[in-house]
Amino acid sequence: MPSTDATQRPSRNRAAVVLATIGVLTAVTALVIGVIDLNRPASVGVVPGPTASTPVASPSFTAADEAAAKSRVCSTFEKVSKAVKVATSAPNGAEPVAASVNARAALVGGALALSRAVAPATPTDVARQAGSLVDAYMDYVVTVFAEERADGTAVENATNALRQACA
Repeated sequence: MPSTDATQRPSRNRAAVVLATIGVLTAVTALVIGVIDLNRPASVGVVPGPTASTPVASPSFTAADEAAAKSRVCSTFEKVSKAVKVATSAPNGAEPVAASVNARAALVGGALALSRAVAPATPTDVARQAGSLVDAYMDYVVTVFAEERADGTAVENATNALRQACA
């Protein structure tokens, strides 16, 4: 029997769903690895802890350190913001599942990139706003995965707050 568009369409849809699922699983795996990596100690060697007689000094950073850390977070934010905008405004077209997966992957990947961009020298206001946006992205994605109606207000508010902190 010769193949027609009607006989090939279910196969294409299944392939799109499989590819979309693989993409989401890859993004979630990357996020989990990133979170684990953030919780891992920075050095493998044994570092003596503070004793009662030695005060714990808070780390001090130069203005240049803080400016570089802020620049890293803000440039990452601009890339993430562009990626999320492109992925979430793409037309569904013939592959609505793939478009939906791309949007979710952009949010998860953006959350991971932002969380990795924050360093100890990042100014507190920028770090706090980046963390709020990461939380908003992840809450939105988890809500969508739970097949509940997600409200994008928290993402919009956190995006605007980080944009203002980066200004």
